[in-house]
Amino acid sequence: MELENARENYVQRKKGKRVLLFPLSIQGHLNPMLQLGDILYSNGFDITVIHTKFNTPNKANYPNFSFHSIPDGLLPSEANADRVIRLIIRLNHTCGNPLREALSKILSQDTEGNIACLIIDVDWWITHPIADSFNLPVISLRTSSIFSFLVFAAFPTLRSQGYFPIQESRLEERTEIPYLKVKDIPMIYTSTYEEVYAFTVNMIKSSRLSKAIVWNTAEALEEESYPQVLREWDNPQYILGPYMKLFPSTTSSLLQHDRSCITWLDEQSPNSVLYVSFGSIVQIQQREFLEVAWGLVNSGQTFLWVIRQNAIIGAEWHEILPDNFIENLGGRGKIVGWCPQQEVLAHPAVGGFWSHCGWNSTLEGISLGVPFLCTPMQGDQFVDSRYVSDVYKAGVHLEGKFERTEIARAVQRLLVEKEGDEMRKRAKDLKEKIEFEMKPGGSAHRAQEELANLIMSFTK
Repeated sequence: MELENARENYVQRKKGKRVLLFPLSIQGHLNPMLQLGDILYSNGFDITVIHTKFNTPNKANYPNFSFHSIPDGLLPSEANADRVIRLIIRLNHTCGNPLREALSKILSQDTEGNIACLIIDVDWWITHPIADSFNLPVISLRTSSIFSFLVFAAFPTLRSQGYFPIQESRLEERTEIPYLKVKDIPMIYTSTYEEVYAFTVNMIKSSRLSKAIVWNTAEALEEESYPQVLREWDNPQYILGPYMKLFPSTTSSLLQHDRSCITWLDEQSPNSVLYVSFGSIVQIQQREFLEVAWGLVNSGQTFLWVIRQNAIIGAEWHEILPDNFIENLGGRGKIVGWCPQQEVLAHPAVGGFWSHCGWNSTLEGISLGVPFLCTPMQGDQFVDSRYVSDVYKAGVHLEGKFERTEIARAVQRLLVEKEGDEMRKRAKDLKEKIEFEMKPGGSAHRAQEELANLIMSFTK
């Protein structure tokens, strides 16, 4: 009771203090920022979200937050998250003046001086000079792992070592960065090398200009990278733990969930289902899609496959698959357009996760003790995949990508062979370590209080 009273007093001291959030309105960036808002709200802060009209968050899911929309200046042809680097660069060009006007209005209404700081996605590099003009402290959220962030930070060094532009003949070579091959260097293949490099330089500069950096990760997953970022960055670093472990029911999904998959999973045996999802942005070729389909069929294993609209270039899935494809599997497969991923991964029937290894998906799978079949497509997914397979040893790295024979073999390794059982055990060990960090007194719990104290120091 004494501890609870102390906690309540601690929260009450911050009542009325407000934090502004400026998320990047791309699915994989939006959810972590709003979950961070939930964490701060639970610690006693009021929350205002400044957001672009592009991919407006679902305000109904956050009744305790205030929202302030700004125009983003995007043409219809530019509002395309499939070309994510180009989109982020464009948003940084078009949103400066609207953000300045929004901050001016919001701050002018703060007659009590209760606004403590602005928390941005680190990819909003235009924010720093604007916030400085209002004497408003800026904290950055980075939605990737620390280890992939450090690879981005090494881009100038990698360029000086001759790795850029990446040559196909060198893909299997090991780099000077531990664990990584040349093919694991983060690249976005819908953008030019120059665009990716410019984006990276600006993002790293933004991180160094921030008063602090907040991470959506866990110390158990960053045993080497967390000490490195503490050594190489001057600003404080806060690992609050996987946010979805604190607010698992909170979502600002931009797509509609099909909950029929949960009823279907209830009918399956424990650890028998491969969950397949390549995220909210990735697109694949029609040939690749068919290789995935027949690889799943040939594996002989049960699968739940998420195929969102526009996931296949030039077609929808039902236009490509043979008639009665799912019906002919005799209940061994199910396809949905989108699903409540955390709930699916937590289901006892799910024995493996075939993923593109975007960081949010990687974090969710590991946090819920599920091993992986890794097929990275772009960006930090290459680094995440290498860590899952070679560092955590909790997944199969599908090096050949989309070839039905290799797919079938990899699925069997993961779901029915001893190798998969060992990966499942290592994933569950990591889950337990993460849960320990997030308990009262654990490192993630302490980091929440330290971050709250830093924010409060801005109001003095």
